[in-house]
Amino acid sequence: MDEDQSSQIEWIHCNKCLRRTKHSTVLNYSSRPITSRDNEGSKYWWSTTNTLLECCGCEFVTLRRTSMCSEWDEPGIEFYPPSVSRLLPSWHKYLPLEMNRLLQEIYTALHADSRRLALMGARTLIDMFAFDRLGNDVGPFKEKLKKLTNEGYLADKYQDVLNTALDAGNAAAHRAYKPSSKTLNHVIDVVENLIHFYALEKGDEVAKKEIPSRKSHS
Repeated sequence: MDEDQSSQIEWIHCNKCLRRTKHSTVLNYSSRPITSRDNEGSKYWWSTTNTLLECCGCEFVTLRRTSMCSEWDEPGIEFYPPSVSRLLPSWHKYLPLEMNRLLQEIYTALHADSRRLALMGARTLIDMFAFDRLGNDVGPFKEKLKKLTNEGYLADKYQDVLNTALDAGNAAAHRAYKPSSKTLNHVIDVVENLIHFYALEKGDEVAKKEIPSRKSHS
């Protein structure tokens, strides 16, 4: 274990602050180098260092695993939990059970950088919302979007965006398309804007219960 670890400060990504912040070293442990021989008899070695880092702002803790090998040009670095760019919205608990579970699976895919899976999941969320609100006899996807707009669930300007999400979702499923992080986050933003309706609906119910009724005057 290294000495004076508390004085070691470095900048890394914080999953709670969602940006690079100063982190202090809580614990640093390096394994002894292990030597071996390859098939040709040449010696090589490898070692692993585990570093526990704490954000100096929010105190969120991250484990960094650094692997080194004499045959590598650069060390291999992994973070636990993996670095994330966005957090699961707090209102997810107001979603219907299966939609809630799917949204959590989408975020698991996002955190693992499995963009195709996240995109296909977002496409499925749109279908689930349309089925829940419109039923199963509305027609093709574009007709569902028109009906959602007519019913007031979707702003007219988002129809083209969701059609793009559909095309991207199909491309990920059938044509091995991998979206960029920017494109994927845009799709997730639009889909979450749609399903946020459930949270707003729940909020209205809570507000109605909290507002006292008027007393009748005799």
